[in-house]
Amino acid sequence: MKQNFYIPFLLFLIISLKTFASDPGRNYGCVIQGYPAKLYFSYSKDGNPYNWGPNNNTSNGLYHIYNNNSSNYEIYNDTQADGYHCGVINSKFGEYHQVGEVCFVSSGGSYLQGDLATYSVHNPTYCGTNSLPIDNYAVILLVLMGGGGFFYIRKHGVGFFDLTSEVK
Repeated sequence: MKQNFYIPFLLFLIISLKTFASDPGRNYGCVIQGYPAKLYFSYSKDGNPYNWGPNNNTSNGLYHIYNNNSSNYEIYNDTQADGYHCGVINSKFGEYHQVGEVCFVSSGGSYLQGDLATYSVHNPTYCGTNSLPIDNYAVILLVLMGGGGFFYIRKHGVGFFDLTSEVK
């Protein structure tokens, strides 16, 4: 009976690892040039829009596709302006660098071609630390909570979910 518990857990783990395997990573996004240029950072999937040919920069030959239905950052390109602008990517301060790889942004059934880039935003030196999202610490919180839960269950059992106890 205990083995049946592990099967869904293992399936979930395998699916989760597959989901994150193709994601280019944190602080990557797709830059669409225009006025103003925008960086889309919500990764959607890997694919080959319009059968564009293989991508020689990735192991699977596919392109990174981002979603335009989410938030994005403007890229502030004015190198003559004074000061730092919070809430946007400041190219004057070196906050984004193109990787040299093509990416796409899905837009209502069609795709916009862009350039894959790394980025940073909300420099705490200029904007303070209140603008940093808690997402940066989510992994640490999950590990701590998971570890605490593991030791709690190991010591106290799982109560009415305990598969080893008999029904009375």
